[in-house]
Amino acid sequence: MALPVGVPKVTVTTAKPLITPGGAPYKGRLVFTGPDLVTVGGLDLVIGGQAPAYLTAGLFSIDLVPCDVDTMSPSGWTYKVDGEFSNAPDFTRYVSVLSGAGPLQLADILVPDPVAGDFTVLLDPSSLGGAALLDVGQTAATVAAGDDARFSTGGPPSGAAGGALTGTYPNPALSSVTIAAFDPAGAAAVAQSSAISAAAADATTKAGTAQSTAISVAASDATTKANAAQSAATSAAATDATGKVTAHAGATDPHADRAFTTSAVSTHSGATDPHADRAFTTSSVSTHTGAADPHGDRAAAASDAASKVTTHAGATDPHADRSFTTGAVSTHAGAGDPHGDRADAAAKYVPLGGGTMAGALNLSSGGVASRTPDVQVFTGSGTWTKPTGAVLVSVYLLAGGGGGGSGRRGAAGTIRCGGGGGAGGSVFQANFQASALGATVAVTVGTGGPGGAARTTDDTDGVAGTAGGVTLFGLIGRVGTGGAGGGGTATAGTGGSTGSGTVTGGGGGAASATGGAGNSGGAGVLAGPGGGSGGGITAANAAAAGIGGGGNGGSVSGAGGSVGGAAPTPAADSAAGSGLSGGGGGGGAGSITAAATAGAAGALYGAGGGGGGASLNGNNSGAGGAGGNGIAIVISFF
Repeated sequence: MALPVGVPKVTVTTAKPLITPGGAPYKGRLVFTGPDLVTVGGLDLVIGGQAPAYLTAGLFSIDLVPCDVDTMSPSGWTYKVDGEFSNAPDFTRYVSVLSGAGPLQLADILVPDPVAGDFTVLLDPSSLGGAALLDVGQTAATVAAGDDARFSTGGPPSGAAGGALTGTYPNPALSSVTIAAFDPAGAAAVAQSSAISAAAADATTKAGTAQSTAISVAASDATTKANAAQSAATSAAATDATGKVTAHAGATDPHADRAFTTSAVSTHSGATDPHADRAFTTSSVSTHTGAADPHGDRAAAASDAASKVTTHAGATDPHADRSFTTGAVSTHAGAGDPHGDRADAAAKYVPLGGGTMAGALNLSSGGVASRTPDVQVFTGSGTWTKPTGAVLVSVYLLAGGGGGGSGRRGAAGTIRCGGGGGAGGSVFQANFQASALGATVAVTVGTGGPGGAARTTDDTDGVAGTAGGVTLFGLIGRVGTGGAGGGGTATAGTGGSTGSGTVTGGGGGAASATGGAGNSGGAGVLAGPGGGSGGGITAANAAAAGIGGGGNGGSVSGAGGSVGGAAPTPAADSAAGSGLSGGGGGGGAGSITAAATAGAAGALYGAGGGGGGASLNGNNSGAGGAGGNGIAIVISFF
């Protein structure tokens, strides 16, 4: 906060940065502390406490009140200076700031010992007692002056009365002892009245207590008796109900109708024809069942059916289609190619009498069986087992991609290169006779190499990434790894180199040697593509964006990071187990205001990681991105 307008001030600064013995600028602050309380009467100003000055690249500037301003108390003192640093030992020194001086250099005014200044020490009021703190007056909580008239004229008495009087001033009364001494009859009357009043009060109190106790006892007794009566009535009612239910359930004929019901049921069950319709029903059923022609239509139906069957069986052409059918069958049987497919059939099928077939052989069910190729995919190390009946084995190996290097962390005005991108893994592909291979073969799948770690120390080069792992099929097939991207330096950030193979991977993108934008990773058509380089920082302190990784002709490659913006876009993985390589990782951007961004990881399978961005001292550089893991696919044919 700035000092108020009109207050004298002197600027304290330093012409050159405060530096450590190693040449690094101090980081932290200087705290200037004056006396706890300083007054400047002419300016109606009270100051005190601390004033911090924060270092930027080892430099600072602060305005302070001089130690010798007119009417200042105390004056002639010195400021205490406490150095609080994160990269150097703290210190305590003192400075004297005088009025009228131009900007003062800290190195010119530092002194080793403090000066308290000149001021008047006042007597501590607490040593004078409580009266010293009160105002002079004639009311409560004040003290009287030496010439107060009350000291000579006195005043009315106050407080509790004594002797022959009782009560308090200004209205005391004669005590009972005094009254008894001068008026015995009056004293007796007073005593009698007091005794009567006391007895009446005591009687009233005792009567109230007795009444309250009696009411409470009566209420409690009534509640107890009511509860007991209710409980007894409930119990008696329950006992009576239980007895009646038991008696009803155990009675032989509780409703006095058992004999009638038993007799009625027996009579109905034993009756030959309880509904008086048995004879009619029996006669009707017998008559209908035994009748030769109960419905009167049997002879007509039999005659009609026999006539129709005889007519149909003896007819020459009952359906009126005999002539057509005979002609069609004769025509079809005598035709040379009734279905129009004889020539095609002759070319595709062997004649039953033997001969030569032109074209493909079609096998019916039960003929020679065909088998689907056996495919074994390895995304991690394992063992291949040769399937029974295999004739030919095709082996496809893709190595792990290389990790990208981290960017350089360096001082302003110097070239700081980003990290180089890691190279993509190469491919090995070959066919073998199954008989030449053992029953099992060990498979080793190379993993992607880690990226170089970010730099956390000023003026240090970036760290190179790690090369991707080798992918092997026993001792028969081997493919070279994707090389690691180099760490950024003051002159370069080399891209990772490709390994040997049937098809080599894409190389890693190299960083710019001048700290600008670098190069993208090389494409990998069948093998893994390389990662893009990290952005650097030029000698003019301009930060550059990261560069995108290489593509594989299918998967999307990762885009580079932007300065002060988005991080590199992750590259797209290929489909799981497909064997296709993924996109190369994009490089991270350089930064002079904050930590640089890291390179993106290479995608599955076998892609190189992106390089990390460079940074200004005081901020971490970007780490390199990791390479993508490799894969192995073994296909057996029968």
